[in-house]
Amino acid sequence: MSDLTQAKATVKSCQLSSLLEVIVRGDIPDVEKANLLDLASDLAGEIAVFMMDQDSSEVAHA
Repeated sequence: MSDLTQAKATVKSCQLSSLLEVIVRGDIPDVEKANLLDLASDLAGEIAVFMMDQDSSEVAHA
């Protein structure tokens, strides 16, 4: 279960978007790019868990 709130999930989504923009457009060494991709993957996973929790709770209340 995710401990994110809607506001925190929104912030993380914006962070993920910005991070992906830096990865795509930045002139970054491969090692740093790999680290940033790992971070982006972690953020995406947190957001996905939050969204799945939201869907599950909506279905439970229906």
